[in-house]
Amino acid sequence: MASNRKGLSQKNQELVTQLQTLRDEATLTTQQKDELEVQIEELSTQFMGKEELSKRDAGKAAKDHAKAVEKITSESAKWQGLYVSSTTQRALLDAAIVGEAIAPAQIVAMLGQNTHIVEVLDDTGQGSGKYKPLVKFNDIDDEGNANVVDLSPTDAVRRMKE
Repeated sequence: MASNRKGLSQKNQELVTQLQTLRDEATLTTQQKDELEVQIEELSTQFMGKEELSKRDAGKAAKDHAKAVEKITSESAKWQGLYVSSTTQRALLDAAIVGEAIAPAQIVAMLGQNTHIVEVLDDTGQGSGKYKPLVKFNDIDDEGNANVVDLSPTDAVRRMKE
């Protein structure tokens, strides 16, 4: 009986290997590949012991968790980028309109790369959860020295007009 089980296990393993080769080499649709993956999984688990099954399940759970974390992280970065971009563009356009710029889009193009978002601090120096754009503006002080200062978009446009 044990030799029969061992022989079946070996044949099963050969079949799994053939199916994996087919999956990797054949040009199949996504649905066909998924169905083939299910068959491979069923054949692989057929002769596994309890320890092997629990090990496989733990590994699968870890992989699924890592994929979920990666997806959420990339989605978060995407939305953060969109928020920063839209907030800075809107603030620069508003400042250009208030400053009566002839071509507000030029102001956005000129100052956009130098604009960043910072968290507004409350009276105790703690973050308030609100954010505002600041422009790193190349300025010249009263003595003629060049320096870089952080200005609000409105102040930066006003300074450009001077």
